[in-house]
Amino acid sequence: MLQNLSMQDNDLLEPLKQYPAYQSKIEQAANQYFDELLAASKVDPNKNATDADRYYEQQQKTAGAKEAVNAVNRKRGLATFLAVLSLVAAGILTFISAISIWADPSNWLPYVLLAISFVIPLLAVFMLRWKHGTLQKQLDAATHYANAMQKEQDNMYDALMSSVEPLCVLYEWGMPNVVLNRTLPSFLHFDENFDIKRYLSLVGNYGYKPNDDPMVSTLGVQSGACLGNPFILEKELHCTIRKKAYTGSLVIHWTTTYTDSKGNTHVEHHTQTLHATVYHPAPFYDEETYLRYANEAAPRLCFTRTPQVSKDASEKDIKKQVQRVTKDLQKDIENGNTKITLMSNNEFDALWGAFDRNNEVEFRLLFTPLAQQNEVTLITDKQYYGDDFTFIKNHKMNTIYSQHSQSFDYFVSPYDFYDVDIRKMRANFVTYCLAYFRSLYFDLAPLLSIPLYQQTKSVDYLYGEDAPMNLSADEQEVMANALGVANFSPDYGTTRVLLRAKFLKKEGNEDLVHVRATNYYSEPRVDYVACMGGDGEYHNVPVHWDEYFRTYRNSLMKVQNLDTTRHDLYNSFNEPDHADLREEFKIGKFAYQRKLSARIVQIGRSRYPDKKDSEDYRQDTDDLDDEQSH
Repeated sequence: MLQNLSMQDNDLLEPLKQYPAYQSKIEQAANQYFDELLAASKVDPNKNATDADRYYEQQQKTAGAKEAVNAVNRKRGLATFLAVLSLVAAGILTFISAISIWADPSNWLPYVLLAISFVIPLLAVFMLRWKHGTLQKQLDAATHYANAMQKEQDNMYDALMSSVEPLCVLYEWGMPNVVLNRTLPSFLHFDENFDIKRYLSLVGNYGYKPNDDPMVSTLGVQSGACLGNPFILEKELHCTIRKKAYTGSLVIHWTTTYTDSKGNTHVEHHTQTLHATVYHPAPFYDEETYLRYANEAAPRLCFTRTPQVSKDASEKDIKKQVQRVTKDLQKDIENGNTKITLMSNNEFDALWGAFDRNNEVEFRLLFTPLAQQNEVTLITDKQYYGDDFTFIKNHKMNTIYSQHSQSFDYFVSPYDFYDVDIRKMRANFVTYCLAYFRSLYFDLAPLLSIPLYQQTKSVDYLYGEDAPMNLSADEQEVMANALGVANFSPDYGTTRVLLRAKFLKKEGNEDLVHVRATNYYSEPRVDYVACMGGDGEYHNVPVHWDEYFRTYRNSLMKVQNLDTTRHDLYNSFNEPDHADLREEFKIGKFAYQRKLSARIVQIGRSRYPDKKDSEDYRQDTDDLDDEQSH
């Protein structure tokens, strides 16, 4: 089953040092790939650059024209303000003058103020005439010019978009993967999709377990191989029920009396705001990305290591940490509190952790002195990500969860690279390819740091035509999400929708899949919390909160591997036989990506789970057609 091979690239024995050279190769390959697409599209990059520059100039003209409109509107606002202010001032002067004349008719000053109050409204008249006369004409002219500039900008944009369309239609799903496959063929290989053979091999040979958690949905998946061993990138949506804090407040008033030194009684008024907090269950949604890597080396070993070194830790801090942890470990060993034995590298022991390991022999087999040094170098590195990863080994399956991968999207679509400026299109594509490799490489780095993993090549037993399904379970759920939650969303729910897909049966080259969409609706509630006030009394502080209830909808979809390009598929929409497919695509009931397709067969009614269903996932199909549900 295993083949121990010599290293093809000795530089990978120290993966951190090799990374810059890989980056340089990928940048060159990404530019070359883009050049190939550009040549095939026959779009003139020089003309596009000239037209794009003219478009940017037009954008500035449009922005200037809109600013001119805003400037006139500011003047109109000022005129309105001054008009209102003058009328208010006139009213106040009239009131003061009238009161003063009534109090003392012989005083001449109120009469002067009264005369001024009759003159001031003339300012309001002038301001309103200015606003609705001169300024209105300026506004009409400025608006007309701004609209003309915007229309010219829109026309230029449409013309630019039309000119680059031959290039955009050549974009395919997984273009960055093609670049990496070309650049590093002996190192990395990406599959077009997570095909059924790879899936069954991982399940049968490595103990890979597809997601069966009703509170987790697979949003994206990408399989491949690194130095001959399979890996999977997975992006999941997790829904967890956690306590949510709700706060409320109540303002109370009371009075106290006291007698001063002179015997006078005084009343003092007090005000206090009381605050209360209650906690109730609520759904929370988080997206998480994992790298799962299969390798048959040390097949009995299990452990978990979590980040140990802060990003801003100095060398002095790390040294102190190593001394402290080593001392504690030695005490635990002496007292019989742990069965582990220290390695020769105390720095590795302290910074790697994994003290829950179950097989000391295989742990030492895996972490040779070179592997230990590689891991320490990676953990303490300040140039890249440092110690931001969790490493879980469960027999033959290894899982890497890194902080940097949580903020990177491995599953972009061709549309993400669209632009009207070819220069920007190139820059965005090359930048993404570099960022993609960087993020993935440093997820692989803890694994590549182990020479035995690189030297162990697995010979998979692949499954062929007798596969029980056409698509892997992961891909079935990814394609359900590709159709969009709006199609499956239950009525009345207000939270994010989580989709779960369950394989029903194989129908030729299609799989019939049951899709359950789950979310929550809420109803308002109020708790009254007794709080002691400054008056010495308890007061019930109202705290408004939401009680959440789960709702769901069952649907059916069919998925298959079309084995066609995006360009060819969209061209086929123009054929009469595919008119229905074109309409389904327009309304979002047909989806395509990575040569896979999904289409909605039937959508059931919204339902509310009973107690049993709330605790477990059931493939309810009683609201769907019997002939399609069996």
